Amino acid sequence: MWKRNLNLYQQQIYKNYLDDKYIKLNIECNEKVQEYLKEGEQVYYLYSILNHSGGAMGGHYYAYIKSFDDGKWYCFNHSNVTMTDPDERQFEQLIGLASNSAGGNLCCAITSLAIKHGVRVPDGLFLAYPVMDLKMKYIPSHAYGLNDYLLSHTVMDLFCIKKYTDPFRSPAYLSDEILSKYPPCRAVVGTIDPLLDHSYRFVSQMLRNNRDVKLTVYDGMSHGFLNFYLLGGMKEAQQCIIDSIFYLKELLYVDKKNL
Repeated sequence: MWKRNLNLYQQQIYKNYLDDKYIKLNIECNEKVQEYLKEGEQVYYLYSILNHSGGAMGGHYYAYIKSFDDGKWYCFNHSNVTMTDPDERQFEQLIGLASNSAGGNLCCAITSLAIKHGVRVPDGLFLAYPVMDLKMKYIPSHAYGLNDYLLSHTVMDLFCIKKYTDPFRSPAYLSDEILSKYPPCRAVVGTIDPLLDHSYRFVSQMLRNNRDVKLTVYDGMSHGFLNFYLLGGMKEAQQCIIDSIFYLKELLYVDKKNL
C-alpha cells in the first residue's frame, strides 16, 4: 500500500505559494524512504505545525511549514506567506503533550513508554482531569459521579477494566523508576470531579520522586470544565482556560518574561 501511495505522490502537482505557480513533483520517493529507513523504523521529522488562536467559539488558524526546497520554515497565514525568524523556531526543540480526561491517560502512557524504551521524552505534560486508573477502584471522589452529567457512575463502569493494573494503561501504578524520570507536569481538576483523587494521587507520586509538578483545583468545577466556556455557558470556566494557557507557556518556555 505504501509503495502505491508513493507512486501516486510522484505524479502529484503542488502549488508554490511564494511565486504562485503550480509545479509537478519529480521526486524519487522510494529512494528517499529507503534513505530514512537506514536511520531506524521510528525516525520522524517535523515538517509542519498547525496553530489556533482564539477561543472555543471561534478563532483563527495558521500554520508553520518547513520547505522541502530550502529547508527553511515559513508561516502560512491566509494569503500571506513569510519566512520565520530562526530564533522563533522553538517548536523544533521542544515537545509538549496536552490533553484532558482519557487523553491525559494517553499522554502519560506515551511518556512512560518513551522513558522505558529510552527514546525522546516530552519536555512537558499538561493534564486536565486525567483518567489515571482504568481499574476504577473505588475512591471517595467517585461519589461525585452520582451528580456528574459527563462522568456518571454508569460511564465509569463502562470504562472500568478490572485487569488494567498495567502501569502503561493505568499511570496510577507507575513505578518510582519511571516516575523519577518524568518531565515537568501541570494539572487542573475540579473539586467535584469524580476523578479528583486520581489527580491528587498522581501529584503525590510525582512529589515523592522530586519531580516538577503543579496542580490547580477549581472550586465547584466538575469533569470536563474546560469545555464549559461556550455561548451561554459558564463564564467561570474562562479563568480555567486562561490558567491552562499559562501552564502550557510555562512548560514550553514561551515568552517567559510576559507570563
